[in-house]
Amino acid sequence: MNWLRFAIVVTLSMVATVKSVQAADPPPCLVLSKELALPPLDRTSRFSTPKYADPLIRNTVINRDYRMQALALNAYLGYPSGTSGAANWWALAHSASNTAGRTIEVVSAALKVLDDLIAGNLNDIEADKGYVKLLLATPGMPANAVSYGRAKLEEAYRTKNVALLNAIRDDFRNIYVGFVAGNLFIYRDVGELMTPFLTQAAASPTCTVNVDGLRSPSAWAATDPSGLVRAGLQLLVQARTVADPAKRAELIHKSSLFIGFQEQWMLQLKVYDKFKLAPIFESFRVDLVDAHGAFKLVDENWAEFTVRMGIRSKEKALTRLEFDKAWKRVDNTYKFSPTSLPNLIEAAGAGTIPAYFRDRLVKAPASKMFETLEGPNRIWN
Repeated sequence: MNWLRFAIVVTLSMVATVKSVQAADPPPCLVLSKELALPPLDRTSRFSTPKYADPLIRNTVINRDYRMQALALNAYLGYPSGTSGAANWWALAHSASNTAGRTIEVVSAALKVLDDLIAGNLNDIEADKGYVKLLLATPGMPANAVSYGRAKLEEAYRTKNVALLNAIRDDFRNIYVGFVAGNLFIYRDVGELMTPFLTQAAASPTCTVNVDGLRSPSAWAATDPSGLVRAGLQLLVQARTVADPAKRAELIHKSSLFIGFQEQWMLQLKVYDKFKLAPIFESFRVDLVDAHGAFKLVDENWAEFTVRMGIRSKEKALTRLEFDKAWKRVDNTYKFSPTSLPNLIEAAGAGTIPAYFRDRLVKAPASKMFETLEGPNRIWN
């Protein structure tokens, strides 16, 4: 074969290869590998079956779901595999759900001890004091909860007041029932939305997601009357196509604040009020922990929504009454919208929900939010 013929053959071969490449189907927008397998679309309905009757088993599954969703969301947003990307609401939900699970486990153990104490009717004081040591030494019991329990239990022993002991048990039971209900409630109303969101993206060559179509109009009206969750998801769709990493991260940050605002106020408030958690919640607060380490929560009353979200007025946190006066309508709904939220939410101080996202936005690209799936098998992951 002479050089001219060889050149013609090579050229024709290259043209054929180019045509072949052009004719091939485009790669999927979002490849969901084994490590990024999404939860089943019907996960919430499955939670009503006997298999998930144990709140701790259900919590473990929810924790795993949040991690899968957070990692897959970062893949959707274009962050390279092996990095954590930018912190999103589902990453926060993973840390918070871990904390909820530990609280459920600890309080469940404490309730068994309290039930035994009440059954003994405080007759054997010395033996009961042994039980108290066991109660307060329960692994994972937050220091502030120990102080709370010790003060009230010592009073119960000193006065031999069974009614007070019953009241202590009621406090622990409210915490238990409230955390169990809230863990599922938040997952059902907000958390599970990321599965159909990413399922749509993975099925589309252009990563198209129809946010409004993720739920029926009536379901959106019932679960997201302020439109904050939908707006937050739309910001994620927008962020995927933004080339500038800083601008993309800020869109994700804003999305997290919108969704976090809905979750912290609209959803958690219902749980707090229903189970009367606010007066005792602070005693069971522990700092959020992820692969960056512990994120120390604000030292003020974490049970107060305006403190958690860093809403300030003249350097003072608004009280619930002040907040309601400014933002509550006559029909008890709130005047929230994506364009109308309390001032200074993005300038919140250390230990708040906005600060968590801002802190992790800086750290996340260089380190990981989660342990790898091949790492140590921890029940809370």
